Amino acid sequence: MDPADMDAYTETLSCIAMAPLACLTMPQVWKNFINMTTGDAAAIGAVSWQAYAAGMLGNLLLLSYFAEKRERAATGAQVVGVVTSFFLLSQIAWSGNMHNVAPVEMLLTSAFVIGGSSLSVARYFEYAHGNLGAKAWELYTATLGVVGVLTAPTIISHALAPGLGWLPTEIMVLALLLAARAEKLPEKWSECSGWTANVLFMSMPVVQIAQNLQNPENLQGLSALTSVFITMGNALMLARAIFVKDFVWIVGSAWATYVGGFGVLATLFLLTNPMTSERYLGEFEFIAITVTLILYTAIVIGGQLQARLAQGAASESPDGE
Repeated sequence: MDPADMDAYTETLSCIAMAPLACLTMPQVWKNFINMTTGDAAAIGAVSWQAYAAGMLGNLLLLSYFAEKRERAATGAQVVGVVTSFFLLSQIAWSGNMHNVAPVEMLLTSAFVIGGSSLSVARYFEYAHGNLGAKAWELYTATLGVVGVLTAPTIISHALAPGLGWLPTEIMVLALLLAARAEKLPEKWSECSGWTANVLFMSMPVVQIAQNLQNPENLQGLSALTSVFITMGNALMLARAIFVKDFVWIVGSAWATYVGGFGVLATLFLLTNPMTSERYLGEFEFIAITVTLILYTAIVIGGQLQARLAQGAASESPDGE
C-alpha cells in the first residue's frame, strides 16, 4: 500500500474510532438523566465527579496538542471527550452533588473550558492565527500547560499514594520556578500538554486494575462495555498514530488499548464474584475480544510497522540512495 493510500486508510480508521470513544460516557449520561427525571438526584452522587474532571482536563490538554498538529480525527475525538465530560459534570452540578465547589469556581472553570475548547477548534481551522490569534493561543496553551503540570501530579498521587498529599504539586511548582529561572520552560506548551495528558490517562487504568484486584466484590458495578469501547477506539487510533509517527499519540493509544481497555477486561475475566463464583466477563466474550485484538494488532498494526521497517531498510540501501 503506497503512502497516499495508507494515509487515507489510517485516517478512515481514526474517524471510525470516534464512534466508540463518543460512547464512553453516554451510558452514564443517560443513567443520570433517568435518575434526575425520576426524582432520584441523590443517586448521581455515586458518580465521582473528580475522575470525570481529571478526564476532561486530559482531553483539553490533548485537544490543544492535536489542534496544533491539525490531526482531524484526533482533534475531533478530544472535542467529543470534552463535550461529553462537560455535559456529565453539568448534570452532577445541577443535581447538587458537586459538594465543596463554589458556584463562582464552577462558572470560571466552565468559561475556561468553553473558551479554551473554542480556541483550540479555531486553531485547528486556522482561525487563531495572526498577531492577536497567535498571542491568545500562546497565552492559553501556556496557562493550560501550567495547570496540567501542576494538577496532574496531585491527581495521580491522590489515586496511587494518597499519603503524599500536596507534595507532588509543591515539587512541580519548585521545578517550574527553577526552569523559569534557568530559561528552560517549554517553547511549545502544547507538546508538554500532550505528555502531561498521557501521564494522566496512563495512571487511571493502573488505579482501576489495582482496585479490581484488591476489591473483586465491587466489580459488578464496572461496565465491561466501557472497556470494550476504550479498547476499540484507541486501537483504531493507534494505526493513525503509527502512520504519522507521533510518539506521544503512539504511547497514549497503545497504553489505552492494551492496559486501559484490555487490561481491565482481563481482570473482569480472571476475577469472580465472591457471592456467585461466576466470572464478571464470560469466557466466550473474553476469548472473542482477545482473538480480535490479536488479529487486529498482527494485521493492521504489525503490517504497518513492517512496512515502516521495509521503507527504512530501502532508504538505507545503496540502491535507495
